[in-house]
Amino acid sequence: MLTCCRSTTQQEAPVFVKQSINQEQLFGHLETLSSDEFGGRKTGSAGSRGAADYIVTKLASLNINSINENYISEFEHEKLIGKIYGQNIIGIINGTHYSDEYIVLTAHYDHIGIKGREIYNGTDDNASGVSAMLSIAENISQRPLKHSVILLFTDGEEINLLGAKAFFENHPEYANKAKFNINLDMISGDGTTKALRYIKWPKEQKFEISSNYQLSIGDENKPFKVKYGFKQLRSVSTVNSRTNWKMASDHGIFFKNNIPFIYFGVGEHRNYHTPNDNFEQANLSFFQRATEVIYHNLNVIDNAI
Repeated sequence: MLTCCRSTTQQEAPVFVKQSINQEQLFGHLETLSSDEFGGRKTGSAGSRGAADYIVTKLASLNINSINENYISEFEHEKLIGKIYGQNIIGIINGTHYSDEYIVLTAHYDHIGIKGREIYNGTDDNASGVSAMLSIAENISQRPLKHSVILLFTDGEEINLLGAKAFFENHPEYANKAKFNINLDMISGDGTTKALRYIKWPKEQKFEISSNYQLSIGDENKPFKVKYGFKQLRSVSTVNSRTNWKMASDHGIFFKNNIPFIYFGVGEHRNYHTPNDNFEQANLSFFQRATEVIYHNLNVIDNAI
């Protein structure tokens, strides 16, 4: 059984992870995607289409293949007040050993748009996950994994996970061959964020996630903590309002289709779904380290499944 840092009764030895993500590009993606230019990226808005164009342009510049002609997979959803039109963006990088078996990386690029005169830029939610995926995709395009990787940038996550549902409805030829889902949703945190968190299903899998990392960034070795499970906001006090983390983001649709997943995030924080979730409030040092650790674990999972 392949594992990553099997836990013992003694203090866990740190896993050393060298810098592999281009910091300038990572932060550039984050700043651009969460700028006022895209108006909070509400599904169906001009800002959302602008963000989609940005993602498509970056995938094309990396020569990453599309599952169709232009990366865009449109979907619609009927509501009482009319239809909602969304568009997923899907790239694919062929694996070296198992080209017809897929690890699906997911990150939603939509957010909640503009309310009144305030733009909800959604830097952490979820320009962070999208930016990390773009940077990780660049690495994979240069060093492919054993399994093929589907890069699924979803729309409509904020509207009952519409984009993830549309992927299964519109592309069963890929969804049915998915071996694993890794979902990135809110991984930059805020100034108080201390640890990257995760859940996985099934909980017992052929790999383990270390809780103790030592990252070599430049000339420094920085400790980094990863913890299982998510905290609730302190303002949440009733049992009925507690978050069901298995269904809290796009990984929930993979869970419902019996596909193993791991979900990385930081959980809710003081800037969540407020106008303060902006680039200036992002924890950039944490964000880079979180992206490095996620990329490391992607490689662990590729070898384990």
